[in-house]
Amino acid sequence: MVLHVAYGAGAGAAALAIGAQKSYALEGTAGMALGGWAAATGILQQAVDAPGLAWGRPGFKEVAASPERYLFEQREFMAEHFNTQPTPGPVGHGFTQHNVDSGETWWSADLSPNVRGFGLDTCNQVAGPDGAVPEVQFRWLETQLQQAQAENKLVLIFSHHNSLTLENKAQRFDDPQKLYGAEEFVAMLLKYPVVIGWLNGHTHLNLVLAHADGERGFWEITTASCIDFPQQQQVVEIVDNRDGTLSLFTTVLDHASPAVPGSSGSVADLASRSREFASNDWAESPMMPAGLAAGSQNRATPEGPVRSVANHGCRAREAAPDRERTDPGVRDGAWTVKRRLITASVLAASMLAVAGCSQVEALAPVGGNHLTEVRYAAIDILLAKNIDVLVAPVCEQDGEAVSCTGETADGETITVTSPADATDTVTVTVGDETIYSGKYWDILDDAVRGDL
Repeated sequence: MVLHVAYGAGAGAAALAIGAQKSYALEGTAGMALGGWAAATGILQQAVDAPGLAWGRPGFKEVAASPERYLFEQREFMAEHFNTQPTPGPVGHGFTQHNVDSGETWWSADLSPNVRGFGLDTCNQVAGPDGAVPEVQFRWLETQLQQAQAENKLVLIFSHHNSLTLENKAQRFDDPQKLYGAEEFVAMLLKYPVVIGWLNGHTHLNLVLAHADGERGFWEITTASCIDFPQQQQVVEIVDNRDGTLSLFTTVLDHASPAVPGSSGSVADLASRSREFASNDWAESPMMPAGLAAGSQNRATPEGPVRSVANHGCRAREAAPDRERTDPGVRDGAWTVKRRLITASVLAASMLAVAGCSQVEALAPVGGNHLTEVRYAAIDILLAKNIDVLVAPVCEQDGEAVSCTGETADGETITVTSPADATDTVTVTVGDETIYSGKYWDILDDAVRGDL
């Protein structure tokens, strides 16, 4: 268990982790968090909560106590990454002894002779599940990118949060450094042609976005969570096409285990049982938008349109052999932006969570964000209407109202609105033509069923 909070884990939280009482319902977990056991509290508060820990309380049940369930502090979390095999490496998974000694949770590592990775800690140190890039990391990364550019190293960026959730600007009173959001962060990355990909997670959905500025750009690859159904993961491969371009291949992996759990207690049975538990997650929202979580096949080039064809479903499908795959490449220092994402399944997997956010924050369902739901529905509508998209809609929220703008390959403006007085509706307009106006949940539901 990782507990990454602003002021450390208190003795109560540590005792709860290894003790004989465990929360099994939202009532118990919320009571624990609100009672102060997720962070250091005073003696009086701990005295109030102690009887509940000792004798039980609503939402808790008895389990076998185990010292192996102890909470990790940040440095302990990083140190655990050195307890690994030397291959394929790197030992430490990017963290070095410098990280353990200094407490810095951002890192760099050469993943191959030609590829360098940079990991960021985007978790907010004050409150909220969403994140941002602290100025010290922003400046460090830009310096590192300048060096990678000079050394002609291809670069992958790793972070927990993605461009849809990099907007939490809550600051500690004793740390006034600037926090950078997605717009400034993406703009900085676009300055360096060696950046080919940004791998992240957080939203528990599978998504690929293109970020481009003229003839240069990179792919943002968001992968879902290992804790959410169907507990898939993704492998990202970088391939030299031998023609001055490179390709990124993304492949979704399932547990090598049967759909129905057995009773042998084997690793395969445990994997099946874990997947079954995930599909019955008490913290999950059954209406979580999955329209764009299903894999989509896309191609975008500066010379031609972005063609998107969504394939929704609960099973991974093979990419058609006669279709191109992901293909953003370097040609004479300039970027051509091409993409073909092989078909994935609903809620495909988690890539990594660099330095995970607090357990309390992780309890909140990721679904239910109105802005995100409107955006996903709008993109599903565009896919269903066979609209060639150059710039996917970017959304803003003002109170309950959501508005988004994008651009088609033909240069027409994409406008998306969800008014404050009808928040369950969305209107999508391309140029002067309204292509959809109605309930956006109808679109998300149809996308999940594959009826679009």
